[in-house]
Amino acid sequence: LRIPAGKTYQERVIPIHGEAAAAIRTLQALHKGERGLVDRKTGIITRYLFMHRGRLFGARYLFESAIEKACQAAGLVTPDGKPTVTPHRFRHTVGTQLAQRGARLRTIQKILGHESAAMSLAYLGISEEDVRQDYQAVLGEQATIAGPGAQMLRDGHFAQSEITWLKEHYFQTELELGRCLRLPQEGPCECDLYLTCAKFVTAPAYAPRLRRRRRREQELIEDAVAHGWEREVERHQCTVKVIIYFCLDSGKARREDASMEHVNILEAARLCGVSDKTIRRAIHKGSLPASFPKPNRCEIAVSDLERCFPGQQPGHVQVAAEQRLAALERRIEVLEQQVQEWRSKLEAGMPRRSPRKGERSIGPLPKRLVSLLAFAALHHVPEQKVLTHVNMDIPLLKAVRGEWTDHDGTMVKLALDSSGRRVFYQLYRELPYFLRCSQCPHDYLDTV
Repeated sequence: LRIPAGKTYQERVIPIHGEAAAAIRTLQALHKGERGLVDRKTGIITRYLFMHRGRLFGARYLFESAIEKACQAAGLVTPDGKPTVTPHRFRHTVGTQLAQRGARLRTIQKILGHESAAMSLAYLGISEEDVRQDYQAVLGEQATIAGPGAQMLRDGHFAQSEITWLKEHYFQTELELGRCLRLPQEGPCECDLYLTCAKFVTAPAYAPRLRRRRRREQELIEDAVAHGWEREVERHQCTVKVIIYFCLDSGKARREDASMEHVNILEAARLCGVSDKTIRRAIHKGSLPASFPKPNRCEIAVSDLERCFPGQQPGHVQVAAEQRLAALERRIEVLEQQVQEWRSKLEAGMPRRSPRKGERSIGPLPKRLVSLLAFAALHHVPEQKVLTHVNMDIPLLKAVRGEWTDHDGTMVKLALDSSGRRVFYQLYRELPYFLRCSQCPHDYLDTV
């Protein structure tokens, strides 16, 4: 859905549901052929969707009355009888759901039309339900956990004061590969020492990160071997042993996670850095196991990909993709800044185009110019439409201003030169400048 001038008076495009799109098309068909109104924000004649007998429906009729009736029926009212739900609340609901389902901050900013990212940060807060679910996944009675701190939790060695602090500040304990149950007064573990800390604990949800870390440590081991750094080899090998121990410490966690690590053919090709045809050929040859839960769906285990494509593991491809994505986002930010600067210049007002140096702005109309209004009438373009665009200072349509007299004695204050006529053809006639206009009897050799 294209919004020409939204909350911040800027144009933006947002995705909408298919049912909403179908309803809008139905309204467009009902109002087809009706005369539009001049929009107060854009100054352009617009055919509105919600109109009746030439008048616009108000927000009271479209939204507020219906929501009040729904709140009354559902009992969502305050003690003084006012509804607890307003139309603006749906906007907050969309922003909160986007944030909770992993949408990027820039996506939320674009959909809601916020000028700055700080306005969208309000939707990225952590809810109490999220904290409770994460807490139960690690510190609950039936939680599947591994690590040095797992046995301490099972044996109940944590004091009540420590349990109380963890309940209140659990979201602050997350690390890359798990969670640290150390209290603030104990201080954090330095570097990677938290992997051997007595209060470190991890869960099945961190298994993909553990495997990625293990692959990175294997690459560092190979690099250390190539340089002959024996101590570095030993250090990274110890880290690999600890990670493998975490993954195998709970067979149940490994089985539950293994059932989740399946990808389709396209995802497998992206992870391995090969084409989808290579993946299909490996499946047909039998070298890559695959299952087909549905006739049109193929599932491949990530562990099988690591065995079939050992030299093309996803680490390098993902890093390159992330770098390309970061570069693209930086480029988008630069373009958005340039667009914002251009719009600010438009709002401040474009400078009027003055006549050529040494050319008279009074007297008879020069031969190289033609009256803008006469040119518009010749091509059946409404005079008001052209004047509106000129007054809005559209950068492409630039009229030369003066006080001339045409050959029939008409006063001319707006005129077009060759470049102006070229733009006129492209805007209103949808013709390129190098094609001759069939409705133009003038012999403008410099234009057509």
